[in-house]
Amino acid sequence: MAHIVGQAYFELKDYEKAVPLIEAYVEDAEKVSKEELYQLAYAQYKTANYKDAVNNFQELNILKDSLGQNALYCLADCYLKTNDKPKARDAFGQAASLNFDPFINEVASFQHAKLSYELAFTNQAITSLSSFLEKYPKSVYANEAGDLLSQALLETKNYARAIEILETYNVSGPSVDKVYQMVCYYRAVELYNDKKYDEAFIVVNKSLKKPLDNTIHALALFLSGNILYEKGDYKTAASNFVKFKQFNLKDEASKEFASTTLANYNLAYCYFKDKNYLQAASFFDQTIKNPGTINLSNQKIIPDAFLRNADCLFMTKSYSKAIQNYDEVINKNWQGAEYALVQKSVINGLQGNHAEKISTLEYLNSQYPKNIYKEYALFEMGNAHIANGNFVGAINKLKLFTGTYPQSPFAPKALLKLGFAHFNNQQENDALNAYKKVVLDYKNTDEADEALIALKELYVMMGKPSEYVNFVQNQAGINISTSEQDSLIYQSAEALYQSGNCSKAVPALSEYISLFPKGNFILSALYSRADCLFKSNSFNDALADYKKVIAVGPSKYLENSLLKATYITYEKQSNFTEAFNYYKQLNDVASLQSNQEIALIGMLRCNFKLKKYDEVIVNAAQVLGNQSINDDVKLEATFYKGKAHLEKNQFNEAEGYFQQVVNNLSISAIKAEAAYSLAFILHKKYLYEASNTACFKIKNEYASYEYWVVKTFILIADNYAMLDNAFQAKATLQSIIDNYKGDAALIQEAKDKLEKIKAEELKKSKIDLQLAPSDTIEFDNN
Repeated sequence: MAHIVGQAYFELKDYEKAVPLIEAYVEDAEKVSKEELYQLAYAQYKTANYKDAVNNFQELNILKDSLGQNALYCLADCYLKTNDKPKARDAFGQAASLNFDPFINEVASFQHAKLSYELAFTNQAITSLSSFLEKYPKSVYANEAGDLLSQALLETKNYARAIEILETYNVSGPSVDKVYQMVCYYRAVELYNDKKYDEAFIVVNKSLKKPLDNTIHALALFLSGNILYEKGDYKTAASNFVKFKQFNLKDEASKEFASTTLANYNLAYCYFKDKNYLQAASFFDQTIKNPGTINLSNQKIIPDAFLRNADCLFMTKSYSKAIQNYDEVINKNWQGAEYALVQKSVINGLQGNHAEKISTLEYLNSQYPKNIYKEYALFEMGNAHIANGNFVGAINKLKLFTGTYPQSPFAPKALLKLGFAHFNNQQENDALNAYKKVVLDYKNTDEADEALIALKELYVMMGKPSEYVNFVQNQAGINISTSEQDSLIYQSAEALYQSGNCSKAVPALSEYISLFPKGNFILSALYSRADCLFKSNSFNDALADYKKVIAVGPSKYLENSLLKATYITYEKQSNFTEAFNYYKQLNDVASLQSNQEIALIGMLRCNFKLKKYDEVIVNAAQVLGNQSINDDVKLEATFYKGKAHLEKNQFNEAEGYFQQVVNNLSISAIKAEAAYSLAFILHKKYLYEASNTACFKIKNEYASYEYWVVKTFILIADNYAMLDNAFQAKATLQSIIDNYKGDAALIQEAKDKLEKIKAEELKKSKIDLQLAPSDTIEFDNN
């Protein structure tokens, strides 16, 4: 009877009297119908009893009919009236997703979009506002929606989406054009940081076509210059840096990315790359003399400017000035001091000051015992002693070199020099032994050919030509007449290769390799063919040749062959075990700093792919312990070290490494993943509120990296679920399902988690969906 009377008051809109009666009925009943629970919730809502209304409306959110849509709309309004905007946003979003009441669809869609903007869900606000304007172009909320969209686009960091929307809706006007100029510039910066130079160039040009804001226009010119530099168009890049300088930005000293100092530095490199060393030296000199405010960038570029300025002076034969610049780096022990010592020693040699060259290289090896030029320095000291006529000194250094570095690419050359030194020291037998070792241990190399010539001359001089023939035929295994044919066919094929005609060079080189599988030039032929095959994307065939070159051991082709083999096995074949072996060999023989960096980070990546996480940690330590490796490579190593610890569930260790990446790396995919990983670790530590705080920061700062943003929203839903907030967990997951069109696995993950939460809700609900309203009274129209 209380229920019937309560319903009567409800129909009379006397909600104050209806509430206690219906409430008593619902509390006493084991199960109620959806209509009965809605009446109670609505009456509580109309009497401003929002807390109880929220609890009852929430139970109705499992309905997918008109009653469910009304309940969600009222629930959203309850949240608004209690100033709980996050939950109001989610409720409006769910109400808008049900298509039963057009009025509710329109208002809820707008309110969801508006609250998304107010709560800093900027990118979702943009999507929602765009969709609203497309669906309701004549709505009373259209003007407000347009204003909000414009503001959101200014604030968003999902610049790719901002560009798409502005271009799709074809809106214009000074304020919109200014926004377009800015978002195009910032999107181009992101693409540049991710090394997508072609895409970055297209987008930065869009910004340059809207020159409304002078600062952004100047920065876009600078960025365009950087992109053109990376693309190898140094002349146009230089033109853009010159234009940038004309803006004379007042606050440039505080900018890490663009300043007059950096413009001069980049101009210098443009001329340097074009081999215009006089102009390059002029701008390197300007960089040095006008460093501006000393900041992190300048601390790196000033030492490098001294080095490159010295290189330019070296190339223009201004040796004394070049040495002054090299000495500046050496005396201040800046990064690059080892290279500066090597270059200084080269100038010493060119000036005929061989004693000073030896002294410089001795200093290099004593001051920097782990320098990468150590074997080169020892080899060059032997050369310098020869040039100085000190053959005993040369013999000592070259013997030390060949004994210490038998696998070095310089080893056959060192033996040749050793033979020459012995010969000039009247030690003919020792000279013969050195030359023979080159022929026997370094077959199929240019040095072996030179050693044969030297042996021939030496044996003839000694009056022992028959011994030469015996050695060549019986020990070296060379048929002299066949060698002449070998040389002719090879030279013909090599000429085609050197001319860049790979389509004809490959069959010609293949013919040579087939006819002379042990020919004098087989190594050169294999490498040349591999290079042509690589350029034509015939990676499997190229790898087969590179493997043969690698199997020979030390040669002038070994390092490049290993470099190409790592690329093919890792990037093209995903054969991480084989790739690791090549990276390891490359690390052992690398003569260039850049190749050593590639080798170390490659070993690390392979071990991660192979799930050898302990090895990843060891590899990362090798990278981080190498002072010569650049900061970006070190940060990538730090990132993988964090991932390895995370895979081992060592959360505290992983957290520290990911934090280093986030603190020091420019916005990039790696930084986005590191930020996500930090939030994930907080979740694993049961710190769900802290995890969500980190997640909300990610969704705005890394908006361009959609995959990680969506992963972050799934993590937000997991946190809500663990905090017993099923309503917001569901809203978050439903938003992903409705709006995300990317990775299918992520969408399925969101669907699976959503169904699991819904199943749990149904178990706990008081509503019986099969139960009809009971004891109802029908009123006539009068």
